[in-house]
Amino acid sequence: MNQAINIFITNVNNVGESFWSHAAAMFIQSSLLILVLLAVDFLIQKKVRAVFRYGLWMLLFVKLVLPVSLASPTGVGYWLGGYFTSETSIANLSPQAESVGPIANNVSQGQIPFQTPIMSTAGATGIELTPISWQGFVFLGWLVGMGVLVALLVQRVYFVKGLIAQSKPASKRVLDILEECRSQVGLRRKIELRLSANSLSPAVCGLFRPVILMPAAVLEKLSQDKLKAVLIHELAHVRRGDLWVNLLQTMFQIAFFYNPLIWIANAMVCRAREQAVDEMVLVTLKSETNSYPNTLIDVAEMIFTKPNFSLSLIGVAESKKALERRIKHMLNRPTPTRSKLGALGLLSIITIGVILLPMGCAPGSRTVLTAPVEVGPKDFPFVNDPKAIGGWRAVDFVKDIEDFKPDRKSFKGDLFLKELFLLDGGKTNWAFTWTKGLILHQGDKTASKYLIKEIDGVKFMFFE
Repeated sequence: MNQAINIFITNVNNVGESFWSHAAAMFIQSSLLILVLLAVDFLIQKKVRAVFRYGLWMLLFVKLVLPVSLASPTGVGYWLGGYFTSETSIANLSPQAESVGPIANNVSQGQIPFQTPIMSTAGATGIELTPISWQGFVFLGWLVGMGVLVALLVQRVYFVKGLIAQSKPASKRVLDILEECRSQVGLRRKIELRLSANSLSPAVCGLFRPVILMPAAVLEKLSQDKLKAVLIHELAHVRRGDLWVNLLQTMFQIAFFYNPLIWIANAMVCRAREQAVDEMVLVTLKSETNSYPNTLIDVAEMIFTKPNFSLSLIGVAESKKALERRIKHMLNRPTPTRSKLGALGLLSIITIGVILLPMGCAPGSRTVLTAPVEVGPKDFPFVNDPKAIGGWRAVDFVKDIEDFKPDRKSFKGDLFLKELFLLDGGKTNWAFTWTKGLILHQGDKTASKYLIKEIDGVKFMFFE
């Protein structure tokens, strides 16, 4: 039983180390990008349209899916060295040297001495349990945090579904106005409009079958012109694909919840999105643009009278403070003549992305790794080695076997591979298989030699 637990804990520790290496580098890189985008947004918010600022914030989502090691001569990291890359944390887990070994692309050529087996070949009893490393605890904590946020998201989804189920279809008069607005926005797909008894803001939800939820009390008090402005606002969200972007935001916020700057960036994206939609509404309304800010104020007075505003849906008003900022933004800027980004704006965003997104260092600023020789199971069929079967604990890292001293650890860092279990049939607790004299890495398709040697009466395995 302890053997299975040890294998599980070892896997958790190994995954935790990989997770920490990536998460730490992504934390640094994404935080730097957010700080730059915050500064740029502050400087240009009164000079450019919101749709351009919204496009700039989309660079963050691109960054979060790119590898942290991505390097380009156009990127800042290429010239600043390895300050932003994951190799800075991997160096704490494995030594720096000149060539690559089969454990991972960043592990150097050398020997890892493993102490005499910590379990017997079969039916072992009294096996010492492997402790969970701090990286393993970090990884497990991340899983718990994600689980909680996913549960809250699922709860919100079912709550919105309940609102839709309890709502009623709109009258023909209102649906005719909706059709007119849909034509103005240039939206071809059908949109459903339903009336809710809840005092929430007019909002749109549903990725594949969008539904506009309109509070019945708000609908009764709005004039036809103001109702058109509200409906155009919701239809603009659908036209722009904001529902899908909002889903992407939510997924990234859950995955990177540990970074407080991600939450700030999420709020900035929501602000820029609403301002960009306001610009689209103003362009669509044309001669009726002066009434749109008053419409927002009227809707706010109706929905902010009761503290039932925690849906986080895409709607006309997301909070009272956000609404005040949007109205101030509209009043302090000239009425836009177009709402699309345009070729020049898109080119500018791509240029900025080419500069800011690659944060990997130049190839010359890190150790050049030799490409491993690709091998497979057919090259090395399984041959049993009874002396090797068991669990081995890593004790040091040396360049040559002769450098190893049992009473003195030469490597001061944290060993990347802490334990290795060689099981019957050529299986291990890692992404390795083994045969007599060799350990094969299935992911990298590489082979490494091992040698079992007795020193001062104690058996050690030297893993290349």
